[in-house]
Amino acid sequence: MKRLNARVWMALLAGILALDGARLRGAETNAGAATLETRTKAAQRPWGCYRINHIQVKPGKDDTYLSCRKEWLEINSELARRGKIHGWSVWKAADPKAAGYDFASVTIFDSLSDANNNTLQEIEGFFGKEKLEDLIRRTGDSRTVISSSIEQLVDYTTFVRSESDSSSSQALVGSMRATPGREGDYEKMEKTVFSKFWQKVATKDPHFSAWIFTQQVSPFKAGEGRNYTTVQFFDPKISAPSKKQTDELREQAWKEAELPSHKSLDVKGLREIVKVVTVNKVMETQPDLNPVRAEWKKLLGNWKASIPDGGYRIKRISMGHEDLEIYDKNGKLEGKMSCPMKIEVREGLNHFYALHHEGTYHSIYKIHDGVWYEQLLGIFTGDTKTRPDAFLVYKRIDK
Repeated sequence: MKRLNARVWMALLAGILALDGARLRGAETNAGAATLETRTKAAQRPWGCYRINHIQVKPGKDDTYLSCRKEWLEINSELARRGKIHGWSVWKAADPKAAGYDFASVTIFDSLSDANNNTLQEIEGFFGKEKLEDLIRRTGDSRTVISSSIEQLVDYTTFVRSESDSSSSQALVGSMRATPGREGDYEKMEKTVFSKFWQKVATKDPHFSAWIFTQQVSPFKAGEGRNYTTVQFFDPKISAPSKKQTDELREQAWKEAELPSHKSLDVKGLREIVKVVTVNKVMETQPDLNPVRAEWKKLLGNWKASIPDGGYRIKRISMGHEDLEIYDKNGKLEGKMSCPMKIEVREGLNHFYALHHEGTYHSIYKIHDGVWYEQLLGIFTGDTKTRPDAFLVYKRIDK
């Protein structure tokens, strides 16, 4: 491989950014990634699809049902470890009579196609066919499925205090029915008004963790006539502010978000609230079982790669963020970049995306024996002079 000096590396990176801006999966484009706010949001996009089952436990079968769920936790933990799902959890309704169900199970997927994949044969392989058939029978004997659906993510708030969602063990779930023919207007209101509002609330109320907005795309059983869902997540370990304090901070959040007056919004004309339910998390797969979470744990920290002319590059990785520094052979800083960062694991390959202002840098990488191998873009395109087997090799450093 031809030796490149630091300035050529910078020029190559600029070319990479221009060429690779459309590669980020999800909803990011060069235009949408222009501001730090939109790039950060793109990097923190939660998983895109959810399967939700609402369950009513048969009389006297509570212990049996929860015992079965613990076995399903074992199964779903293995599916998460294999990258088939991103996570699975069970939530208990605070008021089952008002909710119309006792429990809700939530399985998280990367996409709708993943949600529609049949993993039954794979489960039989690692859990045992007869054992699985028995578990399915016992589970069915203990409960009735009230409704089941697949929902896709429409909008969300970004993390304010922590990347972890494990502390968000309480939620307020709003089932919404958009006015027929005005679904687009309703979505626009949630994305342009309430998404910004809840983002501001998250910065002011430590008890409030996050907000998501989803659309029902595939109902398996008739539900209560809803087609959208809003979810507010809370951390019950942190005391909730009083009603007066809540009203004050939310009024302040609305003003700081520079949103239109409540009276100017046709909220009731755009949607009907079908039901609002408080649920509490009972059990979940451990977040670190998922390959993406596992990769973040490997990447966090400082890394150094040598450049052939004697210079070097340093990457400082924090959750959802990359700082890149380029030095000459005398240790003089020649360039510095800072941007949001996203990781994906697809078909056994690790991908990372650095969302720069000019565009998105995308590379395949692997951590092997504590060393970070980052493949240059010759693997993707013939437009650069970089060989398809060229790598940057980073070794971990203290600072």
